[in-house]
Order: sequence, then structure tokens, then C-alpha cells
Amino acid sequence: NVQFVRATKSDPSNLQAWLDLANHQERLVSPGADAYSLTNVERQTLADMRIAVYEKALKHVNTSETAKRERLLLGLLQEAAVAWDAQRYMHKLQGILQQYPESFPIWSLYLDACQTNPINFRLEDAKRIFVRSIRTLGSRATSGNEPDSRRMVLYLILRYTVFLLDTGYDELSIAIWQALGEYHLFRPR
Repeated sequence: NVQFVRATKSDPSNLQAWLDLANHQERLVSPGADAYSLTNVERQTLADMRIAVYEKALKHVNTSETAKRERLLLGLLQEAAVAWDAQRYMHKLQGILQQYPESFPIWSLYLDACQTNPINFRLEDAKRIFVRSIRTLGSRATSGNEPDSRRMVLYLILRYTVFLLDTGYDELSIAIWQALGEYHLFRPR
């Protein structure tokens, strides 16, 4: 552990050093065991330790380094999903989403959280969030010529229409695909 801490102190902006330190925490919690054999208490402890590492790393990474910060925030959010209650997690996730509204991985985590929270789940809210994510990331896909952006939007549309099917909105789900097909295949040139 000392070796990883030294690496982060010698170069605090080194993303890989911080990620290595966060990953090493598992060996401290349960030496010799893999992540799947951890008890719930050990998972909670590991998540808390990693959250502390990610928060410390975020203090050292410049705000202009968006890709590095996003990677650290994703790690923090994945651990927070284990360690925090649903309300605190959603609040943090919403705050991060406001900072990085065009981040596909953060949108994905947000949609996961919205769909899996049985206490606060409301169908209309989930539908509204899907549409918002598609609009936000769709504007990025249309402004540039990035194939990845288009794939992300396609994934979100697929996920949304499967969600609609699962919730009984079969006709709406089919209508979305029909409209997309007609728009892209049969529009006048």
C-alpha cells in the first residue's frame, strides 16, 4: 500500500496511480480473497475505502482534465452504489450529471439507478429521464460526426424501447422504431 501511496504523492495528477491505489484496497480488506467472496460488511468497507481514495484523487486532478475526472467520478459512483443509501447516491449522481451532462457512462449509471430504485420509481419520471438522456446525447451525436456518439444514442433508444415494452407500452415502443425506420430509410432526398 505504501508503494501506491508514494506513487500518488510523487505525481498527484497521475490517473493510473490513483486507480491502482483504489484497486489495491481490496487486498487490504481481505488479503488473498477475490471480490466475489467478500462478505457484505467487507464490501461496504472496501467501498468506503475506495470512495475516500477517489475523493482525494479528485482534489488533485485539474478540473480542465475532463476525461480523468470522469473516470474517477465513475469509480466513485460505482462504489457509492454499494456504500450509500439510495437517496444520497441519487443526489450525488444528479450533481455529477449536471457537471457532465454529455457523459454517456454517467447517464447510463443514472438510468440504472432510476430503474432499480423501487422506493422512488415512477414510470412517468423514468420515461422523462430516458427522453432527456436521448435529447442531450443526441444533440452531441448530430453536432459531430462521431460514430461512438451515434452508437450511444442508439443504445439509449434501444434501452428506452425495451423499457417501454417491459412496462406495457408495446405500441409506443414499436411506433418509435417504425418512425425511426421511416425517417432514415424513406425520407425524401
